[in-house]
Amino acid sequence: MGKVVAALKTSAVVHARDAEAFFTAILPRSYNKEACVVLDLSTVVDAERIITFTKSSPSIKGLPIVALGTEDEHDALSQEAQLAINGVIVAPYSAGEVAAVMASICEHPLPEIPAVEPRSSQAA
Repeated sequence: MGKVVAALKTSAVVHARDAEAFFTAILPRSYNKEACVVLDLSTVVDAERIITFTKSSPSIKGLPIVALGTEDEHDALSQEAQLAINGVIVAPYSAGEVAAVMASICEHPLPEIPAVEPRSSQAA
């Protein structure tokens, strides 16, 4: 995550190791247009839950999500989660690659992103 913080050039980074910590950290805050969720798929076991919750929550669904991880980690996400991600960075990566993806997201206004409905944990 050090490369990510270096690329973002900010100390305003909130770390969350799982979905519960993420929800606790993100929900009580207000965000400006520079806010972004950087999700390390190799360290967050419930990354898909974070993606689907973020994109289905009216107060935070506009936050862009950048996912870092190996090809296998990205491929393990559902198609809905993959489509909800605004930027993908495949490991191994450099601070420059992170900076380029972040600049791309910041330079282009985000389209209206449809909410992603969380999948039911019960079998149909």
